[in-house]
Amino acid sequence: MLSLPTIMKRPPNGVLVIAIIDVVFAIAKVVQIAHFPEDFGFPWIAVIFLLFNIVCTAGLVMLQNWARRASLVLWVLSLNGVAQFMSDLRLMADSPALAAKVPTWKVEFNVVWSICCVFLVVWVVWYLCQRHVRDAFRKAPSQS
Repeated sequence: MLSLPTIMKRPPNGVLVIAIIDVVFAIAKVVQIAHFPEDFGFPWIAVIFLLFNIVCTAGLVMLQNWARRASLVLWVLSLNGVAQFMSDLRLMADSPALAAKVPTWKVEFNVVWSICCVFLVVWVVWYLCQRHVRDAFRKAPSQS
């Protein structure tokens, strides 16, 4: 009987960590879409990205190079949310009436969260571009 290691290489630990983070973020996105559908102009676009993210996560665990590249793109695109938040901060700075409606703790939390997200994206992109990770995603030579 074939054991798992002979069928499939084990992904590096960092790839497993990224896959777990992807799954947690995907679950959070489903909850967010379910509870706040008005926050999404076109919720079906978010659902399509969510499904693509799940497929990429499965590909990462199976060490598919297309999934590594697609994940790099998705992680970089996730910075769009941080940019949107920073844009909202600028609007609040220009409008004291708007700023008064938002609790200070919420703004502070979102600033800290955005900084953490930027660091996470930088780490994921850096890690997925490391030589040993790229080598793990290369196809193994066929054995005769």
